[in-house]
Amino acid sequence: MSSADSILNSSTAIFVKDFYEEYIVKAKNNFKNSLKISRISSFTLGASGILLALILPNIIDLLLLTYSLWAPSIILPVIVGIFTKRTSKSFNNLIFIVMIFSAIATIIFMNTDYKYAMQPSVFGVVFSIIVFFIGKIVIGKKLIIE
Repeated sequence: MSSADSILNSSTAIFVKDFYEEYIVKAKNNFKNSLKISRISSFTLGASGILLALILPNIIDLLLLTYSLWAPSIILPVIVGIFTKRTSKSFNNLIFIVMIFSAIATIIFMNTDYKYAMQPSVFGVVFSIIVFFIGKIVIGKKLIIE
């Protein structure tokens, strides 16, 4: 329970502060609205967790699925965050897009016969690195770190 509520609270905070307030409303310091969205997202994430636990009752399979999706989505942003002190809006958008695409690609990879040849999380991390560097090339000058 300790790990579950910590993950639920941190996921809610990440969603509200880093996604909702940054990309959807673009307004900070609206405590009542943020609290309402936090409660809704916490309930939604909790209900999703319960539903996922009912679908995959084996805890090991659930952990493997979770880590296979978590690693490709978070490793690149953490590494980039450690080595990059200054950033731009287009750079942040690229990181967000890489996170989404790497999770989707990992889910697709997990449903192929190749999942036995390579760990899905390894595939997802390699995929996220490739998408990141392609994105840097495509975006080019807009990605200049300010």
